[in-house]
Amino acid sequence: MSASPAIPTVVKLGGSCLDDLDGTWWDDLARHGRERPLVLVHG
Repeated sequence: MSASPAIPTVVKLGGSCLDDLDGTWWDDLARHGRERPLVLVHG
């Protein structure tokens, strides 16, 4: 029996917050995305 696919993490990013996000936040997000599906939504 195969494992069911992982449910993606959805992250909504507003345009005004992007400049305020620290580089370590992006690194943590990338690390999270290596282990499970990740969907980024801009708006």
